[in-house]
Amino acid sequence: MEIRRYWEILLKRKIIFLIIFLSFPLFAFVLMKVVTPVYFSQAKVWIRTNALQQGFLADMPSSIGKLEFLDTDNAMGSIEELLESRQVVGAVVADMGLKNSKGTLYKNDEFIDVGAFKLLKQKQGVDIENLADSEVFSIVGYSDKPDEAREIAERVVKNFKVELAKVYKNASSMALETSRKRLKEMNEELVLAEKAVADFKVNNGAYVVSSQITTLLSEKSGLEIELASQERSLESARSSLAALKKALDLQPEYKRAQITLAANPIIVTAKQAILTLETDRAKTLAERTPEHPDVKNNLNAIEALKNIIAKEVETTLSSQVEQRNTYYETLVTKLSDAEIQIITVTAVCGVLKSQIDDKSKKLKDLPSKDQELNVLSRKADNLRSAYNKMDQAAHFMQTAIDINLENGVTIDPPALSSNLKANTYFPTNKKVLYYIGALFAGCFFGLTTVFFLDYVDDTVSGADDVKRSLGEKVLVALPEVKKGQFGNVNNFIPQAFYSGVHDMIANLKLTKDAPIKVVSIVGSGKENGKTVLAGLTAVAFASNGKKTLVVDAIFRNPAMHNLLGVAGSTGLADILEDNLPSRDAIKATMIKNLAILPAGKPVKDPLRLLASESLEAVIKAVSSDFDVVIIDTASMDAGSDGLILSKYADAAVFVVTQGKTVRKKAKDCLELMKAAKLQVSGVAVNREKSVYSWR
Repeated sequence: MEIRRYWEILLKRKIIFLIIFLSFPLFAFVLMKVVTPVYFSQAKVWIRTNALQQGFLADMPSSIGKLEFLDTDNAMGSIEELLESRQVVGAVVADMGLKNSKGTLYKNDEFIDVGAFKLLKQKQGVDIENLADSEVFSIVGYSDKPDEAREIAERVVKNFKVELAKVYKNASSMALETSRKRLKEMNEELVLAEKAVADFKVNNGAYVVSSQITTLLSEKSGLEIELASQERSLESARSSLAALKKALDLQPEYKRAQITLAANPIIVTAKQAILTLETDRAKTLAERTPEHPDVKNNLNAIEALKNIIAKEVETTLSSQVEQRNTYYETLVTKLSDAEIQIITVTAVCGVLKSQIDDKSKKLKDLPSKDQELNVLSRKADNLRSAYNKMDQAAHFMQTAIDINLENGVTIDPPALSSNLKANTYFPTNKKVLYYIGALFAGCFFGLTTVFFLDYVDDTVSGADDVKRSLGEKVLVALPEVKKGQFGNVNNFIPQAFYSGVHDMIANLKLTKDAPIKVVSIVGSGKENGKTVLAGLTAVAFASNGKKTLVVDAIFRNPAMHNLLGVAGSTGLADILEDNLPSRDAIKATMIKNLAILPAGKPVKDPLRLLASESLEAVIKAVSSDFDVVIIDTASMDAGSDGLILSKYADAAVFVVTQGKTVRKKAKDCLELMKAAKLQVSGVAVNREKSVYSWR
């Protein structure tokens, strides 16, 4: 059913479709014959995207290390913008003096990618396109002169390379200027960093850490050996002192002098002084030679104190002797020497322990110092490496400026073939394909137009549309009759139309169980063929042997009497207004069994007459005199005449006209008729253009 529906739509507007369908190939033919040829010349340029974002400064921030005019993520778009810029295409237009129809130089948007129809009109242009999934750009120059087309493409390629080189040169110059400024700053930072490393090494003696550790361990080991030796000497001296004291304890003189000796302040003070001086002497010897005056002075002071102790011990112990005792004197001398030796060795042991602790502390602190030195060294190394890289990059930038880097390669220069047909853009050599394409385009636009017009058309499109949109039974689908094909039924009745009327009568009978006496013909608008249908329906009933009367109830513009070829001076209006007998107004026609009750004299207010009680009496009177009464009513948009008259009908036929009757208006009229409880038997579709008539 859908295919049939589409076919009906196409047939209904076949003229529109054919006009559009044929206009496209005709237009293509005229273009190829009339339009001046347009030639083209194509060039191809390869852009090396792997080098677009030149990294002059590796491992450095992008703000100073990259040429950021182009990013490989959007490189093709940026390149295309440059190709279509005023500096490239605009310069070509200006240099070649290419002007539009107004006599002014082309603007970029007038010259670039202008489209086929505009190109055929202005004859000059350039097409710039990035070939799909590639790094290649196609640059096509157009002109009605072959050499000019080639020159346009050549100049665009040349200007593009110049501008791209400028971009690199400017970016390189900016980067070089920034790099040189930064090099100066980095050199100052590097000098400070290297000085910090040198100062740290000097202050901490930190040149070779492994050597320092070995030296400190060796020195500590030597000190520990020396300490062990001194401790043994101290132990030996203490043993000797104990033995001497034991021997002296046997001497009665010593027992008397022992208390005095222990309490002698000179000896106690001298011991403390010797201990201090020995400690200072050991520390001084760690920094100075034995020949240094300070060392010698210290040694002399120690010797003097030793002499004081020896003399004081001898004096104290000798004062208790009543007679000379050589053995006792020897013991006293040895006691004094032992005391001095213990003091000296004790001082040396203290110094050695202090030195060992100092070496241990240095060994312990060495890793942290080494780490601090490493931090300073790394900072200096990083600055030195960055400085060297930037210095090298500066040379690269200068080289890029000097060599005028382009980064674009012409892989297919613009050229003209020896046979200019190969460089002809329009008319093309493949004319058959153009015609086929034009036919397809015409078919597409023709169908689109036809179906669009049908979509926006809100009028009844045929019998199927009535059933679909109005939901009513279709009694008949009458074919279209050309205007003037018949003036009245006495001259000529189209067979197809007349057959349709008989079909309608047959379908009317099927809708009613009882015989139909009165039939009203109702329509929503004027000039929908309602009067012709009413007249031919009456003719059809009469031809079937039925005594038939057709009542013209259209008071405003009656036409039934003209259709049946009788005078219409006296009629229904006269009967209702002047109370004339109906038989005085009924007139016979030239058709057997058919009579007419004309509308009669003009009436200003038809509804007043139709609302009178006389109307019902007239309808009953004529119904008793005739087998069938056909009432032709005024259109419903003129008033409620049709509703009033249809109250007295056994069957009401609603007439719509294909392509003229608006669906909504028809639907509203049918709803009014049903609301008035009229006997609506169905719809008659007039001027049906479909080849399929309703059955």
